[in-house]
Amino acid sequence: MGLMSDNEIKEAVKKGEIIIKEFDEHQINPASYDARLGKQIFKTKKEEGLIDSSKKGIITIEIGEFVLLSTWENFALPNNIAGQIGLRSHYARKGLILLSGPQIDPGFRGILTLGVYNVGPKIVAIPFLEPFCTIEFHKLNVPATEPYEGEYQNQTTIPTKDIEYFMEARGATLAEVVETMGNLSNSINTLESTVKGIKRSLWVIPVIIVVVMTLFGLFQPLWLKYFLG
Repeated sequence: MGLMSDNEIKEAVKKGEIIIKEFDEHQINPASYDARLGKQIFKTKKEEGLIDSSKKGIITIEIGEFVLLSTWENFALPNNIAGQIGLRSHYARKGLILLSGPQIDPGFRGILTLGVYNVGPKIVAIPFLEPFCTIEFHKLNVPATEPYEGEYQNQTTIPTKDIEYFMEARGATLAEVVETMGNLSNSINTLESTVKGIKRSLWVIPVIIVVVMTLFGLFQPLWLKYFLG
Protein backbone atom coordinates (compact mmCIF):
# COMPACT_ATOMS: atom_id res chain seq x y z
CA MET A 1 0.00 0.00 0.00
CA GLY A 2 1.57 3.29 -1.10
CA LEU A 3 1.07 6.82 0.22
CA MET A 4 -0.16 9.10 -2.56
CA SER A 5 1.75 12.29 -3.33
CA ASP A 6 0.20 15.67 -4.11
CA ASN A 7 0.39 15.01 -7.88
CA GLU A 8 -1.23 11.59 -7.46
CA ILE A 9 -4.05 13.09 -5.39
CA LYS A 10 -4.67 15.81 -7.98
CA GLU A 11 -4.66 13.25 -10.78
CA ALA A 12 -7.02 10.91 -8.92
CA VAL A 13 -9.46 13.79 -8.26
CA LYS A 14 -9.21 14.93 -11.88
CA LYS A 15 -10.01 11.42 -13.15
CA GLY A 16 -12.83 10.97 -10.65
CA GLU A 17 -11.14 8.11 -8.83
CA ILE A 18 -11.30 10.13 -5.61
CA ILE A 19 -14.38 12.34 -5.40
CA ILE A 20 -14.16 15.37 -3.11
CA LYS A 21 -17.17 17.66 -3.20
CA GLU A 22 -16.19 21.26 -2.35
CA PHE A 23 -12.66 20.34 -3.43
CA ASP A 24 -10.08 23.11 -3.13
CA GLU A 25 -6.68 22.54 -4.71
CA HIS A 26 -5.12 24.96 -2.23
CA GLN A 27 -5.78 22.42 0.54
CA ILE A 28 -3.44 19.85 -1.02
CA ASN A 29 -0.16 19.26 0.84
CA PRO A 30 2.88 17.30 -0.39
CA ALA A 31 1.18 14.00 0.57
CA SER A 32 -2.24 14.85 2.04
CA TYR A 33 -5.38 16.97 1.78
CA ASP A 34 -6.57 19.36 4.52
CA ALA A 35 -10.33 19.15 5.12
CA ARG A 36 -12.16 22.24 6.38
CA LEU A 37 -14.59 22.73 9.24
CA GLY A 38 -18.17 22.07 8.14
CA LYS A 39 -21.46 23.65 9.20
CA GLN A 40 -22.69 21.11 11.73
CA ILE A 41 -21.02 20.90 15.14
CA PHE A 42 -22.20 19.17 18.29
CA LYS A 43 -20.92 20.49 21.62
CA THR A 44 -21.46 18.42 24.74
CA LYS A 45 -22.04 21.46 26.97
CA LYS A 46 -25.67 21.42 28.11
CA GLU A 47 -26.58 24.93 26.98
CA GLU A 48 -25.17 24.53 23.46
CA GLY A 49 -25.63 21.17 21.76
CA LEU A 50 -26.03 21.17 17.97
CA ILE A 51 -24.87 24.42 16.38
CA ASP A 52 -24.34 25.84 12.88
CA SER A 53 -20.76 27.06 12.64
CA SER A 54 -21.54 29.01 9.45
CA LYS A 55 -23.83 31.25 11.51
CA LYS A 56 -21.67 31.28 14.63
CA GLY A 57 -18.53 32.05 12.63
CA ILE A 58 -16.08 30.61 15.15
CA ILE A 59 -16.63 27.60 17.37
CA THR A 60 -14.76 27.19 20.65
CA ILE A 61 -13.68 24.00 22.38
CA GLU A 62 -13.27 24.54 26.10
CA ILE A 63 -10.74 22.86 28.37
CA GLY A 64 -11.89 19.30 28.97
CA GLU A 65 -14.69 19.50 26.40
CA PHE A 66 -15.54 16.83 23.82
CA VAL A 67 -17.11 17.92 20.52
CA LEU A 68 -18.19 16.34 17.25
CA LEU A 69 -16.91 18.18 14.19
CA SER A 70 -18.01 17.67 10.59
CA THR A 71 -16.02 18.34 7.44
CA TRP A 72 -17.07 20.78 4.74
CA GLU A 73 -15.87 18.32 2.12
CA ASN A 74 -17.81 15.23 1.13
CA PHE A 75 -15.63 12.27 0.12
CA ALA A 76 -16.11 9.18 -2.03
CA LEU A 77 -13.29 6.64 -2.20
CA PRO A 78 -12.91 3.80 -4.72
CA ASN A 79 -12.29 0.18 -3.74
CA ASN A 80 -8.52 0.50 -4.04
CA ILE A 81 -7.91 3.66 -1.98
CA ALA A 82 -8.11 4.13 1.81
CA GLY A 83 -7.78 7.32 3.81
CA GLN A 84 -5.93 8.09 7.03
CA ILE A 85 -7.25 10.94 9.18
CA GLY A 86 -5.31 13.13 11.58
CA LEU A 87 -5.62 16.57 13.16
CA ARG A 88 -3.54 19.35 11.70
CA SER A 89 -0.45 19.87 13.84
CA HIS A 90 -1.55 23.49 14.43
CA TYR A 91 -4.44 22.22 16.57
CA ALA A 92 -2.66 19.18 17.98
CA ARG A 93 -0.04 21.51 19.48
CA LYS A 94 -2.82 23.45 21.18
CA GLY A 95 -3.94 20.31 23.01
CA LEU A 96 -6.67 18.86 20.78
CA ILE A 97 -6.68 15.11 20.33
CA LEU A 98 -8.64 13.06 17.80
CA LEU A 99 -10.79 10.33 19.37
CA SER A 100 -12.48 9.04 16.20
CA GLY A 101 -11.38 6.08 14.13
CA PRO A 102 -8.39 7.19 12.05
CA GLN A 103 -9.27 5.33 8.83
CA ILE A 104 -11.60 6.02 5.91
CA ASP A 105 -12.40 2.65 4.39
CA PRO A 106 -12.31 2.01 0.64
CA GLY A 107 -15.79 2.58 -0.77
CA PHE A 108 -16.82 5.14 1.88
CA ARG A 109 -19.03 8.05 0.76
CA GLY A 110 -20.03 11.07 2.82
CA ILE A 111 -18.79 13.82 5.08
CA LEU A 112 -16.48 12.94 7.97
CA THR A 113 -17.58 13.27 11.59
CA LEU A 114 -14.68 13.55 14.00
CA GLY A 115 -14.69 13.41 17.80
CA VAL A 116 -12.20 15.89 19.27
CA TYR A 117 -11.20 16.46 22.90
CA ASN A 118 -9.38 19.44 24.37
CA VAL A 119 -6.69 18.40 26.85
CA GLY A 120 -4.78 21.66 26.48
CA PRO A 121 -4.45 24.58 28.94
CA LYS A 122 -6.62 27.02 26.97
CA ILE A 123 -9.85 27.27 24.99
CA VAL A 124 -9.28 26.43 21.30
CA ALA A 125 -11.13 28.37 18.59
CA ILE A 126 -11.74 27.07 15.05
CA PRO A 127 -13.31 29.35 12.42
CA PHE A 128 -15.89 28.05 9.93
CA LEU A 129 -14.17 26.62 6.80
CA GLU A 130 -10.80 26.57 8.56
CA PRO A 131 -8.67 23.52 7.63
CA PHE A 132 -8.57 21.47 10.83
CA CYS A 133 -7.84 17.87 9.84
CA THR A 134 -5.60 16.27 7.26
CA ILE A 135 -6.20 13.15 5.17
CA GLU A 136 -3.59 10.89 3.64
CA PHE A 137 -4.63 8.65 0.76
CA HIS A 138 -3.15 5.16 0.36
CA LYS A 139 -3.42 2.99 -2.73
CA LEU A 140 -4.05 -0.68 -2.00
CA ASN A 141 -1.99 -3.32 -3.77
CA VAL A 142 -5.21 -5.27 -4.26
CA PRO A 143 -8.68 -3.62 -4.30
CA ALA A 144 -11.00 -4.43 -1.38
CA THR A 145 -13.41 -7.26 -2.21
CA GLU A 146 -15.97 -5.89 0.29
CA PRO A 147 -15.84 -2.08 0.26
CA TYR A 148 -17.46 -0.08 3.05
CA GLU A 149 -21.25 -0.24 3.31
CA GLY A 150 -21.66 0.52 7.01
CA GLU A 151 -24.07 2.70 8.99
CA TYR A 152 -22.28 5.94 8.14
CA GLN A 153 -22.45 5.47 4.38
CA ASN A 154 -23.69 8.57 2.48
CA GLN A 155 -23.90 10.68 5.65
CA THR A 156 -24.33 14.42 5.04
CA THR A 157 -24.83 15.47 8.66
CA ILE A 158 -23.67 14.36 12.09
CA PRO A 159 -25.57 11.08 12.70
CA THR A 160 -28.71 11.50 14.79
CA LYS A 161 -27.91 8.46 16.92
CA ASP A 162 -24.55 9.95 17.91
CA ILE A 163 -26.28 13.13 19.06
CA GLU A 164 -28.97 11.13 20.90
CA TYR A 165 -26.28 9.14 22.69
CA PHE A 166 -24.68 12.26 24.13
CA MET A 167 -28.05 13.83 24.95
CA GLU A 168 -29.08 10.72 26.93
CA ALA A 169 -25.71 10.16 28.60
CA ARG A 170 -25.07 13.80 29.24
CA GLY A 171 -23.85 14.68 32.72
CA ALA A 172 -21.46 17.32 33.92
CA THR A 173 -18.63 17.54 31.39
CA LEU A 174 -15.05 17.93 32.50
CA ALA A 175 -15.21 21.48 31.16
CA GLU A 176 -18.12 22.22 33.50
CA VAL A 177 -16.30 20.54 36.39
CA VAL A 178 -13.23 22.68 35.68
CA GLU A 179 -15.44 25.79 35.59
CA THR A 180 -17.12 24.83 38.88
CA MET A 181 -13.75 24.18 40.51
CA GLY A 182 -12.53 27.52 39.21
CA ASN A 183 -15.53 29.32 40.73
CA LEU A 184 -15.00 27.45 44.01
CA SER A 185 -11.33 28.40 44.00
CA ASN A 186 -12.25 32.06 43.44
CA SER A 187 -14.73 31.92 46.32
CA ILE A 188 -12.08 30.39 48.61
CA ASN A 189 -9.58 33.08 47.57
CA THR A 190 -12.16 35.78 48.31
CA LEU A 191 -12.85 34.24 51.73
CA GLU A 192 -9.14 34.03 52.49
CA SER A 193 -8.71 37.69 51.54
CA THR A 194 -11.60 38.65 53.83
CA VAL A 195 -10.15 36.67 56.74
CA LYS A 196 -6.72 38.23 56.19
CA GLY A 197 -8.35 41.66 56.15
CA ILE A 198 -10.08 40.93 59.46
CA LYS A 199 -6.82 39.66 60.96
CA ARG A 200 -5.03 42.81 59.84
CA SER A 201 -7.75 44.88 61.52
CA LEU A 202 -7.59 43.07 64.89
CA TRP A 203 -4.72 45.26 66.10
CA VAL A 204 -7.18 48.16 66.28
CA ILE A 205 -9.17 46.53 69.10
CA PRO A 206 -6.38 46.62 71.74
CA VAL A 207 -5.60 50.21 70.76
CA ILE A 208 -9.23 51.20 71.25
CA ILE A 209 -9.29 49.48 74.66
CA VAL A 210 -6.11 51.28 75.72
CA VAL A 211 -7.48 54.64 74.54
CA VAL A 212 -10.78 54.08 76.37
CA MET A 213 -9.05 52.99 79.57
CA THR A 214 -6.68 55.95 79.38
CA LEU A 215 -9.50 58.43 78.92
CA PHE A 216 -11.43 56.76 81.72
CA GLY A 217 -8.39 57.12 83.98
CA LEU A 218 -7.85 60.76 83.09
CA PHE A 219 -11.43 61.87 83.51
CA GLN A 220 -12.45 59.54 86.35
CA PRO A 221 -12.23 62.32 89.01
CA LEU A 222 -14.51 64.56 86.96
CA TRP A 223 -17.06 61.78 86.55
CA LEU A 224 -17.02 60.99 90.24
CA LYS A 225 -17.38 64.64 91.13
CA TYR A 226 -20.31 64.97 88.74
CA PHE A 227 -22.18 61.94 90.09
CA LEU A 228 -21.37 62.52 93.77
CA GLY A 229 -22.12 66.20 93.61
